[in-house]
Amino acid sequence: GWVGTSSTIGVPGSHCWSGYHSDKNVMSKRLNLFLVSSDPDFFPSEEMMDNFRTRLAKDLLADVLGDVVGTGARLVEGGAAQIRLDVPATPVVWSNKSGGFSVSCADCAAPMVKEFSEGLAAWRLGLGDRLVDCGGCNKRISIERLRFRPPAALGRIAIAIRDVGGTAITPMCRELAEELLGPELIVVMSRG
Repeated sequence: GWVGTSSTIGVPGSHCWSGYHSDKNVMSKRLNLFLVSSDPDFFPSEEMMDNFRTRLAKDLLADVLGDVVGTGARLVEGGAAQIRLDVPATPVVWSNKSGGFSVSCADCAAPMVKEFSEGLAAWRLGLGDRLVDCGGCNKRISIERLRFRPPAALGRIAIAIRDVGGTAITPMCRELAEELLGPELIVVMSRG
């Protein structure tokens, strides 16, 4: 089954799961990248976020002054129009904005849209541990371990890099992101 995206919770531009997707979206030419910690519960301290913003402003100042061709070229090959922290009010799923995504068991590939929906809702309300039962292999699996096609990531914060010219983040971008989010990052591409 397919799950849709594109509702906003808390912060303009936050992309999160919003239910079953039934219409055909027109593919946008705009491409965004979301860098998310592999730990869905991770949330950095205010000091860490301030350090990120300070370093980002310092490193991007050279772009604005013309030392590098194209704003954001130090972060993403091909440049980017905007980078910011996406901090929604509740945990979200960052995912492809156009066309939704499929959800299946990572162990047996059984479809798990219903189980994912229920696990995500419980987690958002603070009522669950994100574990769901797979009807295909009878294993309990954490919703962040489910297989998402295209890739998606659960979390409480993301680095949003908007309107990128390419999909490869630079070593500098990875370093900045790891300082804020930890060494295990998930990079999610989103159209729209």
